[in-house]
Amino acid sequence: MQKKTLQKFSPNILDSASPELKQFVLYLLETVEQLSKEIAILKDENIELKARLNQNSSNSSRPPSSDGYRKKSHTEILKEGIENKKRGGQIGHKGKQKNELFA
Repeated sequence: MQKKTLQKFSPNILDSASPELKQFVLYLLETVEQLSKEIAILKDENIELKARLNQNSSNSSRPPSSDGYRKKSHTEILKEGIENKKRGGQIGHKGKQKNELFA
């Protein structure tokens, strides 16, 4: 998406327009400029809050007890690379079975 910038408004464009229209256009331009500044401030705040929310004991100075009690899901463990094996019987493992007592 291409970022558009607000160009400086030339008063010559509205020379033939009514005074009410000129006043309204100038009001709209001021409003757009104020809202653009507010959006920039909110974006910065959003980035800061997301960074704070993603902190845990492994990437900050917080103690492990502050991580909470949530157990990591199987997919999270796989994503971290801690467990690289598939579920179920593993290839090369010799299985055990009970012997028949009566034939």
